[in-house]
Amino acid sequence: MIASLCWIITITVLWLTGNQLFVGSDEDIALFIQFFLTLIPLILSIVALFLLAAAHGFSTIAGKIWVLLGFGLTWWFVGDFVYAYFEYKGQLQFPSIADMFYIIGYVPITIGLMFQMFQLNIKLHHREKILSFICIILVTALIGFFVLYPTIAKMALTGVSALAQIEGALYPVADIILLSIVIIVFGKLYHGKINVAWILILLGLATITFADCLYLVSYSQGDNYLFNIYDLAFIISYILILVGSLKLISIMMTIFEKPKEVKD
Repeated sequence: MIASLCWIITITVLWLTGNQLFVGSDEDIALFIQFFLTLIPLILSIVALFLLAAAHGFSTIAGKIWVLLGFGLTWWFVGDFVYAYFEYKGQLQFPSIADMFYIIGYVPITIGLMFQMFQLNIKLHHREKILSFICIILVTALIGFFVLYPTIAKMALTGVSALAQIEGALYPVADIILLSIVIIVFGKLYHGKINVAWILILLGLATITFADCLYLVSYSQGDNYLFNIYDLAFIISYILILVGSLKLISIMMTIFEKPKEVKD
């Protein structure tokens, strides 16, 4: 927890000052630093999720949930590699092949959360249903108005193909679906027996949708800074998922720890 907090503070300071620190320097160095700082928490998160799957057993429902979440992050990991390659070559465009991997990553993560939602045999009370419904409506309206519409409008103006416009529109739609399920799972856990680990994982997934929306807003406004806030949000989201996963692993190790033998 302390190491992750220090990591968040470090990258926050770097991202707030990065565009001034790297003025006049080689842009490739700045890109490498961003990619490296993103890569570490993402890889560790993937490893932690698959460790959770192995601890629960891959044949169990809980194991499948963690496998799906791990596969989702793995697809995003591939997307980051492809994105970094195009960025290094100066051939970065939106949408690109990297976006295909990002969009695919939403599928297993969403399915995994749906499994978790159905596994929690907790019925939301009338109040929780209303609050969840209001939150989902607000999320849909905000993303639709501030993200989906401007993205489609920008693509239409730049003359990209209809297929590219559909690919770009899939992002905010996937964000709405994922964030809606996060809200429902949180409502079920909050009504039941909630723990800090799941809060962090859900918060990390919610932050990913927020980061993605910031990326699309940046695209529609033509923001070309090196150290964008959406990159910072992506890193923080991976750190939150990592810490939540490690917390769950710690809980499992405590629960299944063999009792010490009592000497006479």
